[in-house]
Amino acid sequence: MQFKDESLSNIVKVINKNYHTNIQLNTQDLGNRKLTVTFYNNSLKTITELICLSLNLEQEVKTDSTIIIKPVEK
Repeated sequence: MQFKDESLSNIVKVINKNYHTNIQLNTQDLGNRKLTVTFYNNSLKTITELICLSLNLEQEVKTDSTIIIKPVEK
């Protein structure tokens, strides 16, 4: 998967479709952030970690396997 200057909301939609997952963004503002990235044969865990590192975010995995991406809490 390759994204060039793509919004985080669109990236998450594609990941959810391809990996049959439930990744959600904590706030609508996060969806407007842009990212250029290529994922090649990466695990879902690696993908979400890279997104979080790139945009200074963190993830929270819920008991139902939902992944919430949110701003880093101070």
